[in-house]
Amino acid sequence: MSKRFIGKNSGTIIRNTLMLFLLASFHSAHAAQSDIQAELKSYSNVFTQGSFAEQRRAISPLEWSGISDPALYDIISKNLSEKAAQDNKPAREEASWYAKALALSGNEKYRSQLTSVATGADSKKLRKHANKALERLDLYAVWNPIISRGLINAPKGELAESRVKNMLRADNAHVIRLGAKRVHHAHSDNNELVQLANERLLSDYQTTDGDGIKVDAMAWLIKALAKSGDINHKSTLEQIAETANNKKLKKYAKKYLGHFSG
Repeated sequence: MSKRFIGKNSGTIIRNTLMLFLLASFHSAHAAQSDIQAELKSYSNVFTQGSFAEQRRAISPLEWSGISDPALYDIISKNLSEKAAQDNKPAREEASWYAKALALSGNEKYRSQLTSVATGADSKKLRKHANKALERLDLYAVWNPIISRGLINAPKGELAESRVKNMLRADNAHVIRLGAKRVHHAHSDNNELVQLANERLLSDYQTTDGDGIKVDAMAWLIKALAKSGDINHKSTLEQIAETANNKKLKKYAKKYLGHFSG
């Protein structure tokens, strides 16, 4: 076989391989975009057509969604304006929840509205919730970009898992704690996420002196490992129980060792 033929054939193989890679990347991105749009539409439908009970239930998952899109939060903003203008207890209750939800956007666009409610609402309770929302707005301005990083490349059907991975790999202790809670409450049977929680715990459990949020994040990681019941992670809790500098973490590790069998 001639060198010329080999070279030509190799070039064809490289081009075909590159084409397959690009096609796979395109389909993956398209699938993720489809998931993101479907999720956004679902939330939007709830806040335009759903009952208040349904809307209230939808607020909680927004806390770890990383969503900042005005296409959703403009709807919540409108709901807040309508309810804040009404002088009755049910409306004030709903307005308080909408203020909480609007903070989860992390979007500066809504600061003036929340400030107006915090300073001008007749209801003391509503003013209190709007002030708290302003504090959370600043937090989610930082957290949302971390949680949503690279979601466009998430495998189809794995937006939730990809978000948790982002949280567990974060440099922000608040976000790590949020990710640990998600593993504990919703993903304790996901071996990949539990393993990632284990790695983060081993990496950070000795760097918690004087940092309450970091200690709490590590405590939730301990709970997440225990909830999994995976005996492979028992040694991690044994190590923490024996060597942790922080007394609270030692106590937690000893307490949750009992969740492992064997």
